[in-house]
Amino acid sequence: MDFIYEHNFIFAFIFLLISLILIFKQLNFNLSQKLKKFEQSEIKVFISDWVLIFGFLLLSFLLFNQ
Repeated sequence: MDFIYEHNFIFAFIFLLISLILIFKQLNFNLSQKLKKFEQSEIKVFISDWVLIFGFLLLSFLLFNQ
């Protein structure tokens, strides 16, 4: 655990980068699905991806503020 506390800026940057990649993936998904009707399973994947994105953003925010 000391390694994480000593290098929290690096971990925060990695989590921020992962969340930005997921955001761009979601935006591409939104554009491709705009003309097609959503199915129930696609909505679940859509919501779970956004929960994952906000989780990574929150984790990077907490690590930046330590």
